Amino acid sequence: MDHIVVCIKQIPDFSKVREVPINPKTGAIMRTGIPSVLNPFDKPAIEEALRLRDTHGGLVTVITMGPPQAGAVLEDALIMGADRAVLLCDPAFAGADTLATSCALAGAITKLQPIDLVVCGQETADSGTGHIAPSLAEWLDLPQITLVRKIEIRDSLVLAERAIEGGYQKIEGRLPLVISVAREINQPRPLRLRDIAMAAAKEITVWNLAYLGLDRDSVGAPGSPTQVPRVFPPAPRQQAEIFAGPPSAAVEALVARLRELRAIQ
Repeated sequence: MDHIVVCIKQIPDFSKVREVPINPKTGAIMRTGIPSVLNPFDKPAIEEALRLRDTHGGLVTVITMGPPQAGAVLEDALIMGADRAVLLCDPAFAGADTLATSCALAGAITKLQPIDLVVCGQETADSGTGHIAPSLAEWLDLPQITLVRKIEIRDSLVLAERAIEGGYQKIEGRLPLVISVAREINQPRPLRLRDIAMAAAKEITVWNLAYLGLDRDSVGAPGSPTQVPRVFPPAPRQQAEIFAGPPSAAVEALVARLRELRAIQ
């Protein structure tokens, strides 16, 4: 195996905010001021690519699309052990849905050819669609296996177990191939000081729309058919009731209140 590409994403860290601000006109998340992190479903994808490289040789390239600060997740991947990183960064990419995002990613992967394997996480924690891997397979005209929980490669033959409800499927394929990996496929390696030091010598390459040679109308908001006519935020939480005093008295007051609300009998 010569070359594995992993597609990753920087997402808002919703655990750090009390409410997620939504643009009332577009329905999009307003990310300004919200800390960002590597999509947790992408860590097993990076790890599996590294394990396959360590077994079969070759290079691992990670790609993400976003503003300049999205390079932080590429740095995370380089620290984990990826060999190269590419950031797709251009105002023209803004406002992309999964179709437009996959179009830009596929354009970058084409520039990186030859490719043996494209790896994605099973989904992103901020949208949960799972669209990217199948879309990439369509753009690149490659076969795909989604939700891979175990993979073995023998020469160009891929033997995979695909997670399904209540069990798994055994699927065979041949390289080149696109896969998405289930979160349970592995346990990502811990970061070490030595890895951090080695990653400092690796560069992040930045590509814009002109370099990819894609049509402006195929990426970003113009290339996104998805429309959000209305957003329904969750109902605000009611103020909590606190029962003070000794534990036994607080428990009695709580039980009485729950009976009053008919939550218990």
